[in-house]
Amino acid sequence: MNRLYHAHRDNITQMNRLYHAHRDNITQMNRLYHAHGDNITQINRVDYAHRDNVTQMNRLYHAHRDNITQMNRLYHAHRDNITQMNRLYHAHRDNITQMNRLYHAQRDNITQMNRLYQANNVLLHEQL
Repeated sequence: MNRLYHAHRDNITQMNRLYHAHRDNITQMNRLYHAHGDNITQINRVDYAHRDNVTQMNRLYHAHRDNITQMNRLYHAHRDNITQMNRLYHAHRDNITQMNRLYHAQRDNITQMNRLYQANNVLLHEQL
């Protein structure tokens, strides 16, 4: 019974850790979502600058080339954000799976503790 109690307590501790990791993943996914939106805004701004550069191509050729470089960097940052969001999604899903397994293990521990309690009561009544 002592082992089951400690296993039960360890399950609760692990579920608490998984809950905090789950909450941290949501926070990080939220930050990545906002960074993704900021990147799209910045790409839009660069696109408008690019149109202005085409209008004044002779004078603004070098600015135009810099904007293309910046758009390329933003594209790669955007792609990296999507990759990281995908990894966080999978980690989040794995955390939920592990929390589900821990919940079932905890429920099994409670069932086993209940059976041991009932068996203990039977032994006590038989001794009386």
